[in-house]
Amino acid sequence: MLRNRFSGAAVEEMLLPPLHFEPVGGLYKWDGLYYVNGQNAIAASRPYHGRVVRQFISPDFETWSHASTVGFVRPQQYHLLGPGRSREGEQNHEGVSVWNRGNVLLGISGIWHGAREWKDVTIDLGFVVSNDGVQFRQPAYEWTFLKRGADGEWDQGGLLQGQGFENIGGQTFVYYGAWDPRHWKGSPPRGGVGIVTLPRDRFADLRVDETTTGKGDYQMPVTTSELLTSAISRKGDGPQQFFMNAEGLGPEARLKVELLSANAVPLPDYSGKQVAVVTTSGFQTPIVWNGQTEVTGLPERYRLRVTFEGEQKTKIRFSALYVRVK
Repeated sequence: MLRNRFSGAAVEEMLLPPLHFEPVGGLYKWDGLYYVNGQNAIAASRPYHGRVVRQFISPDFETWSHASTVGFVRPQQYHLLGPGRSREGEQNHEGVSVWNRGNVLLGISGIWHGAREWKDVTIDLGFVVSNDGVQFRQPAYEWTFLKRGADGEWDQGGLLQGQGFENIGGQTFVYYGAWDPRHWKGSPPRGGVGIVTLPRDRFADLRVDETTTGKGDYQMPVTTSELLTSAISRKGDGPQQFFMNAEGLGPEARLKVELLSANAVPLPDYSGKQVAVVTTSGFQTPIVWNGQTEVTGLPERYRLRVTFEGEQKTKIRFSALYVRVK
């Protein structure tokens, strides 16, 4: 167990530097380094107000850095409320619980709704992502992933994220706990583990927006609706397989998928007349080029371009794209 100065351990027994750090968030490995993620001391990081996400690194899970990074700060925390007001204002709470998905980290973080008195403090759960293992961000501004229960329910008042994620069949399971901060001075026994489920890997989706804007006769022109991935490094020399996680597909709601070079030049065998077209909804629908689900001969780095097409393309809900190496 990772300990800090308040665990009762002697300084020479500590894995982390002797300071106030609550390693209650995620523990993960990224780009060859171990990361422990948690909550800083309330006064440990400036110029941010209150609790922010903080991380330490280790190359071997034994020797940990004295330097730390600030991994996530909510926008409201750039406004300092001053000393003695540590429980007030909007803050993060207890780090980020992290799910490592290979090239992206998905995270659940605490949304602390502060107040002057404990009886008015509540906590919900938010959603963040990271592409470098260090900096997390909100893909949707101040979006609540899971709201605390109503008074009288087992998870009333406040929620706590846990390092518990699992894909089972067609569902994603996210585990969490409860703590009602409104009873800090006479808190009832804590405990209980909850599970929230959602369709597999559908934390969010990308969709076409063709609503008109402007005044009078002005309307936004109809444009091509597409997404372009960042450059992907090919893993190994074996065949690559690609899968789509999307809903709302059909003959009039299609996803056209092309393979490009790293500098966005279409690859002849996987674009143009050889493009793949996906019309079947599912959590892992194979992408087929030229009747084949296995792709060979890709450059060391490549991209994918996905275009939304069809009269009913606004019904498409694109959630994820997977790459598998055989």
